[in-house]
Amino acid sequence: VFTFTKTSLIYKENTSTFKTKVTNESENTENLKEIKIHIKNEKGEDIVVLPGYVGESINPSETKKITSSVGFDISNAYSIEYEIIR
Repeated sequence: VFTFTKTSLIYKENTSTFKTKVTNESENTENLKEIKIHIKNEKGEDIVVLPGYVGESINPSETKKITSSVGFDISNAYSIEYEIIR
């Protein structure tokens, strides 16, 4: 239902900032509370889970930005997984 694009992870001045765009690809308005962003290492273990907020809903074909930061270096992340909390 959702696609994530233009994802970046930048470490600067002791802060890692994660950015992505999320688009609702369905024909329905999707209600959600949060998108949890699991930043993982090479073993598939969570380095950190970042909160991603886009409001209470995303309309069909609508794109919203997510920006989330943490106060340490996660630039060596191996993969990212998204968990939709409805």
